[in-house]
Amino acid sequence: MADNSHKPETNESPDLQEGSSVEKPLTSVTKYKEYICGEEAMRISPTEPYCLRRPIRRGHLNISLHYSMQQVLEDLQAIWDWILIEKLHIPHSERNMYSALIVVPETFDNRGNYVLFCSELLLSLLNSTTSTHLIFNT
Repeated sequence: MADNSHKPETNESPDLQEGSSVEKPLTSVTKYKEYICGEEAMRISPTEPYCLRRPIRRGHLNISLHYSMQQVLEDLQAIWDWILIEKLHIPHSERNMYSALIVVPETFDNRGNYVLFCSELLLSLLNSTTSTHLIFNT
């Protein structure tokens, strides 16, 4: 996921046309998305004002001194929201019609309560009125 905390910039420059004494401002607006996910995020030019972040690294939440649990969960929520809208075409207004099933393998390391965090995230994305089931493979 690539995050853009910059606001769109506007550059105005006066443009004098030949034979005219009236100045017309030429406005150039560069618009950036708030965030970019998926393959598009991997193709971002280094000159673009984005910060590439990976909330999951080697199969685990990528929590560190520089990437807090709160940031990781916010990024995961943004990614899941993007998936639901862009890939699965499920708008916010229809999410309460869906249920979720989370399957957790027995080899999953749950020392950091990752399953709890992910299930809460999923409930919030699905408007928390739907049923969510956790299945532990033991």
